Amino acid sequence: MTTLLIDADDTLWENIVVFNAVNHAYVEWLLPGRTVTEMQPELDALQIECIAEYGYGRETFEKSLIKGIRRFGGRAATSRDRDHVAALVRPLQWETIEVHDGVVDTLANLATRTRLLLVTKGDREEQQLKIDRSGLAHFFAAIEILNQKSPAEYAEIMGKHALEPASTWMVGNSPRSDIAPALEVGIGAVYIPHPATWSHEQADVEDHPRLVRLRTFRELTDQF
Repeated sequence: MTTLLIDADDTLWENIVVFNAVNHAYVEWLLPGRTVTEMQPELDALQIECIAEYGYGRETFEKSLIKGIRRFGGRAATSRDRDHVAALVRPLQWETIEVHDGVVDTLANLATRTRLLLVTKGDREEQQLKIDRSGLAHFFAAIEILNQKSPAEYAEIMGKHALEPASTWMVGNSPRSDIAPALEVGIGAVYIPHPATWSHEQADVEDHPRLVRLRTFRELTDQF
């Protein structure tokens, strides 16, 4: 039986657009006259610094915005500033999850003839919250929440679930986390681009014998 390892954020539901909206509001507040487009590389760099220190998650993102008050605004963060940032990141409590169009029907279809495993990365509690609120957990035979997605983690999942590389595919939108490491360990990869993929997850996607490119999640039912 074919096994599909399916990414969550930005493959099954919207994620980066929520972060982008927070960044936009943050720049408007902290740096009037600047645009989020010109600030995005610096915001991303600061967020990556904080991820390296604290790991993924809403709290890390909030810390990066507070640090940015000094780095970009040239002043120490006040208690009022901290309260404002806390209000800005409130959407990252994920009270609602915007599941992509076609995902529910496609998963229901695929589940009748393939084995589905959800493979995501990030803060465990936060990712589990999103999974629970998405209402999609019942489609998956197993859920793996990783700190990172690397060849070593994919190899561990293969061993844990007794998967054969020839019949296993990773489905996702991130060249860096979903596509490249999957191909490196010998499993197939299905690349479904998201128009707003985070810059840190972007990389060139070169042709490969086990790489499939699709435009939408719905097209998986034509492939498997």
